[in-house]
Amino acid sequence: MKKSLKMLGTVLVILGFTLMFVDFYFEYYYADTRPRVAQPAAGRVIPLNNHGTVVFLTKSENDTLWALQISAMAVGGCGGLLVLYAKRKGW
Repeated sequence: MKKSLKMLGTVLVILGFTLMFVDFYFEYYYADTRPRVAQPAAGRVIPLNNHGTVVFLTKSENDTLWALQISAMAVGGCGGLLVLYAKRKGW
């Protein structure tokens, strides 16, 4: 149980970093492939500013980025707490 808890924490931290990198990938992908002018007819009205390059996303694309960011923080944070707990217990 002790080792499995520490291993689970480590896996969650790695998964959190992976989700963060996937989010970075999508942000740069959207910055390169989405229009720089709002297109209300297509639903592209949500601005994404990526280092001064503003592109417009749909609600679905924006929700994807938010879900990735929140998931990365939650999963990585829980994993970090598990690893910290295991360290403090001396496991």
